[in-house]
Amino acid sequence: MKIQSAPQPNLSLARKLSPLPRPEDYRLNQSERSYSSDYDNETYRRTYACAGAAIGGFFSHFAALGAGAFGGVALGGALGAAVGGGLGATLGSVLGGIGGAVAGAKIQGTTLWGRSLLSKAGAAVGNLAGRLAGIVGIPLRSDLVRTASDFHIKTLNEHGAEMDYTGHPTIEKAEAQAFISKLQPGDVILTGDERSTPFMTVTQLVTHRADFTHAILYQGQGKTIEAKMENGVREGDLEGVLLGKQHAVAIRPDYHEGSAQKVIEAGRELLGKKYDFKFKQGNDAYYCSEAVNAAVRKGAPEVEFRERHFLGRRVVIPNDMLYTQNGRVAAEVGVGRSYLDCLMGKYIGKPGGDGGPR
Repeated sequence: MKIQSAPQPNLSLARKLSPLPRPEDYRLNQSERSYSSDYDNETYRRTYACAGAAIGGFFSHFAALGAGAFGGVALGGALGAAVGGGLGATLGSVLGGIGGAVAGAKIQGTTLWGRSLLSKAGAAVGNLAGRLAGIVGIPLRSDLVRTASDFHIKTLNEHGAEMDYTGHPTIEKAEAQAFISKLQPGDVILTGDERSTPFMTVTQLVTHRADFTHAILYQGQGKTIEAKMENGVREGDLEGVLLGKQHAVAIRPDYHEGSAQKVIEAGRELLGKKYDFKFKQGNDAYYCSEAVNAAVRKGAPEVEFRERHFLGRRVVIPNDMLYTQNGRVAAEVGVGRSYLDCLMGKYIGKPGGDGGPR
């Protein structure tokens, strides 16, 4: 993996005169993408099968909700009609539908049976579609072809139901250490990987690209301040975080002299706060990029990250933080992948591993 960086200033004044590139002038490390139909039938079949598994696994979550709701409506309506006639049937259908959807979601979340089933069904459909696409000569995208080359039946069977599995390479220890050596206190770290599927999906829908799904404030000495779902706003170890990711970039905001330390102090004031599952500002809870934005706004009002309106909420999305006009790109490690490529990574073997028969 390639690590990009630039000479680092040591003084606050040097920050303002830094030669680091602006985000709009910087090209992220991305897997190469080109289109061609010059592939054999086996490549078509395997690429479409892997993509089909990814799409099937994704839609399994919606299917579980729908199946549970449909079953609940039917059962609740029947019971309601038996007890209270037409009014009972209506009320029973509504309550049954809600209860069924909740039950379907819980069963899916606990067992992920639907993900395993629909990913296999998607692979089967994709296999057939790939044969037809090969005959027609529909162009394939090179990055998806490379990912699908490691698609195996054994991997699909073993990991088809796992949300946190990935076969794509992640950042290695030496790469993480080299990246950290380029950082300064107050830098904002953005990371991306497909294991954050819900956040990746929202990011893709809202920004039309899913490069980064998590934001971190760097304190220096390898330490971070970040908001995580399991324990809220906490200190962390940046190297440990990077080892589980595929891609990371560091943004150095255009701080005034002394502002970086004020931002860190503001971030430390948030330690112990709960995670903001409602994604709502002003409720004394914070999701990842909200915590970083709050610390920067308080400690360095001269820096402004973009906010969006989404589902009636004003939100700060990690992906948007990269493209701030008040910052520069300080370092990068790893390789970014497209949304579909990320999803397909859940159904391929580990780098250098034996995934078994295809």
